[in-house]
Amino acid sequence: MDKRITQPQAPQPAPKLPEPPKPEPPKVEAPKEAPKPEPKPADLLALETEAKPDEPPAWQKAIADLPEAGAGAFLAATGPTLSSVVEQGANWLKEKAGQLWEDHKPEFFKPFEIERAAVPPAAPIDPKDVEAHLAQLTPEQRQQYDAVMARLKEPEDPTQPCTELSGKLQQRQEQAQVALQRMLVEGKLPGPTDPVAGKTLLENLQTLSSQPTAPGIDNKRVLTDVVLETQNPARIAQGSFNCCGAGSAEQVLASQNPSEYARIASGLASPEGKVTTQGGLVLERHPQWDCAVNDANNDRSLTGSLMMPAMMQAMNHLGNLGTYENKQAGDNPFAGDGTKVPLIDGLVVPGVLPQNQAALLRNLTGQPYEGELGQGDAWKQAGPGHYVTLAVNYNTGGENSPQPHYLVATGYDPVTHKVSILNPHGKVQVVDEAMLRDHMIGATYP
Repeated sequence: MDKRITQPQAPQPAPKLPEPPKPEPPKVEAPKEAPKPEPKPADLLALETEAKPDEPPAWQKAIADLPEAGAGAFLAATGPTLSSVVEQGANWLKEKAGQLWEDHKPEFFKPFEIERAAVPPAAPIDPKDVEAHLAQLTPEQRQQYDAVMARLKEPEDPTQPCTELSGKLQQRQEQAQVALQRMLVEGKLPGPTDPVAGKTLLENLQTLSSQPTAPGIDNKRVLTDVVLETQNPARIAQGSFNCCGAGSAEQVLASQNPSEYARIASGLASPEGKVTTQGGLVLERHPQWDCAVNDANNDRSLTGSLMMPAMMQAMNHLGNLGTYENKQAGDNPFAGDGTKVPLIDGLVVPGVLPQNQAALLRNLTGQPYEGELGQGDAWKQAGPGHYVTLAVNYNTGGENSPQPHYLVATGYDPVTHKVSILNPHGKVQVVDEAMLRDHMIGATYP
């Protein structure tokens, strides 16, 4: 029998199974941009610029983006009277906000009623009290006090400007001497320290009494103003200028940190004319600081003439607005002080928005101030060390008279519903909260 050897066959590979189809990645649609709301006229000045070089400010873009009719209505508000501006703005708002504005308008334009607060007369100062408090000062503090008082008692220097006001200035010096004594016996001297240099109010007053100043600025006159205004911030008055936003900020600062108030006044009066706030903001003396500073009918002090224009310009810079013009108004309200609008030659807009004032107050006080437009009851937060500024339609002249104005709420009585007010017209007043609610434009609060 034949034996054959068969070679084993190599195993055959298993058949390949078809690969399952790979799942396709889900399609992700790019998020759609939400439509940007069309800015209202009040918002145009509030827009901030995160601008690159050669790019126009955001608020100028906003104006350009308005529909032709809306932009025309807003930019046409360049007439010779303030009422024409308000009418243009009201028509624009009525079209966009509808019944909400119409419902609010009747109360908003009714006369604003406010009354003078019943402030008891200050008690006479007993010389024995003055001597007793002077004895409690250290030798260095006594030297500082004596230097300030001696400067306040010096006669008028005929080589200094403003000699035509010598009678008025002499009277203010005498009042400042009493105010300095009153602060001493009330325990306000030497006072708390400022947050930057760490000096007391008495130290900063002594510095101001002898420091060099820029041409046209008498340090004795600035010293007189600072003593009067830190002893009683109700003396701070804006005069005939549209600077209530700065005037009310001044009142807040003088009330809450008088030493810082004196330090800032000293810096603006110096030859350099610059001072840095605790928040890092640099305030600079305005080139038109001396407008009406020698006018006997102007209620704004020399210190106010240095501080208010500097603060108004700073608020413009913080809000990326135009340049502040510091000049008196004639018959045309657009010829007076205000923000010079870049797009419209010759037009200035008076006042500032709460958001811009809040930025200034954060830098001045170190408190977390916020500002907003609209209704509210922010005055209920007001109290010692917690002042609230209120922008209202202060139309004390009659109905349909738009007069935006800032007030400082210093306290609130929930029983009587009365709000205590510092008015940068140089007054202490009280007002019913219902009146504030009907006339509210906005508020700035810590």
